[in-house]
Amino acid sequence: MRIELILSLFPGIDLLGRGFELEEFCVVRGPDILWGGDIKNFHPPQNVFEGIIGGAPCQSFSRAVIGHKSTMPDLTDEFTRIIEETNPFWFLAENVLKAPLPNPRKYYFQDLSLNAVDFGVNQERRRRFRFGCLKELRIFPESTLNFQARDILPTVTATEFKGSKNDKRRASRFYGRRLTLSEVCCAMGLPTDFDLPPFKLSEKYRAVGNGVPIPMAKAIARAIKNITIEEK
Repeated sequence: MRIELILSLFPGIDLLGRGFELEEFCVVRGPDILWGGDIKNFHPPQNVFEGIIGGAPCQSFSRAVIGHKSTMPDLTDEFTRIIEETNPFWFLAENVLKAPLPNPRKYYFQDLSLNAVDFGVNQERRRRFRFGCLKELRIFPESTLNFQARDILPTVTATEFKGSKNDKRRASRFYGRRLTLSEVCCAMGLPTDFDLPPFKLSEKYRAVGNGVPIPMAKAIARAIKNITIEEK
């Protein structure tokens, strides 16, 4: 079996990459500010990676922080630069609905607006994805809705540790209290006992809440594998 080697950009704790690993991709993770890295100094080799995945920081475009000054720059151009420098067969970019997405030359694009709840996750989490490929191919992630409407949380945010029943931006209003870290992990497709020992509690909430729910990532990874292995 041929190993699909892919590069994950802006990984954080890389829930998106974990979904691809579950579909037997080999994921190499690029630098991230969370670990003291700088994407601007990153120049990976050309023609090594089958694909590139990632989501540039969304703080400047997220509804949860609109109206508040963000210190995080828009790094979409860095995402585009790395795609053009490395020349992968395909790429997958993820972000909030209003954020820009990479626009590299030579690639055919398919834009998708997906909701995590359609992939068996108990939260409303709408995200925009761009699948780009050197061939004019399209992906079709399979839905696996597992929840009744009464069980579905509002979007779990990276600031759930500030939970308030009066804050409509956070899932905490569903319970009228702050979600536990275990509940946040569950809503992202992680085990309820998942932990990040070196992090402070607020940092754990933020790291998990910034991710792509793993079942959602896994469904997209499977859809990409289904078409690219046949076409490459």
